[in-house]
Amino acid sequence: MYTILFNRYVFIIIMVILLLILSYEINCRPHVEKVCKLTELHFDTGDLLLVATHANDRILQPQWNQLIRLIGGGGEWNHAALIVKIDNEPYVYDTCPYSPYYVEYDFTMNEHKDSGFVHLQKYIDTLNGYVGIRKLKRSASTDSALSLTFLKVMLNHNVNMKCYLDIMNFVTSPVYKSDITTLQYRYNCCEAVASIYHDAGIHYDAFHAGMSLGPLIDPLCPLFGEIRHIVPGPKLSESIRKYFTIIK
Repeated sequence: MYTILFNRYVFIIIMVILLLILSYEINCRPHVEKVCKLTELHFDTGDLLLVATHANDRILQPQWNQLIRLIGGGGEWNHAALIVKIDNEPYVYDTCPYSPYYVEYDFTMNEHKDSGFVHLQKYIDTLNGYVGIRKLKRSASTDSALSLTFLKVMLNHNVNMKCYLDIMNFVTSPVYKSDITTLQYRYNCCEAVASIYHDAGIHYDAFHAGMSLGPLIDPLCPLFGEIRHIVPGPKLSESIRKYFTIIK
């Protein structure tokens, strides 16, 4: 009897793992239609940066990534950040605590190093993954004022930012977090991006659903243009790079 039950449990576990692997391959592989070089794009402060990190050297990493992406609604993407122009150069404002496994900030005003600024090219070159860009829709008449507002908001946010990531929030945050402004600068990446847009005067109700990436990647979101994949840096694994090399 116990042997039969044990075998059933083992079978169920194996099937779940196989389904996760299959789901990962279908939903989280790169969906690349066109690859852009950085020199082909014009960046403005407030543009959205989407990040996909892949670690194939650990057996459980793809399944863990898949769980996060399925629950968080991110598909191939598992992180979000913002572009900021400083001295006419594009930087990434990243709300991810620094560790030896991440790219080091070029500068930060955050004493806990929970967020900071990294030059975009450096960010791509040191990333074990790749990025996509969504241009923020804006009019030429408001561009300069809006960029300055974004910069001020990001600098203030950087000083006060406290990063947190609780796996249960993937499930519970849409229930109890209805207003991003009540979180007092204690955010995960998606909430941080939504908060900065909010404080810069750009509001989108779906951002306030919690920590989901869904509103940021929604192709029908009226705030952004299409997602443009960027030529990846040298640290991207060959198993992922193949999705980029076939695009001419």
